[in-house]
Amino acid sequence: MHDIYYTTMMDLYKIIKKYWSVEFSTYFGKNNKELFFHMLQNVSHIRNKVMHSKPITDQESRDIINMNKYL
Repeated sequence: MHDIYYTTMMDLYKIIKKYWSVEFSTYFGKNNKELFFHMLQNVSHIRNKVMHSKPITDQESRDIINMNKYL
């Protein structure tokens, strides 16, 4: 199995942050950096709750939907 399958959300956060101006700003928009990283951190928090069998709130559910729309 490829190493990418063992990548956490925060690993992705670090990779995207490191290469933001080179690769990712074109896809996500140069002016959306802070918004993107805020949403990614929020989704990472929600993901951790789900993986530990914790319920998520209605707002967290909407946050996931909004991130999906953004992408």
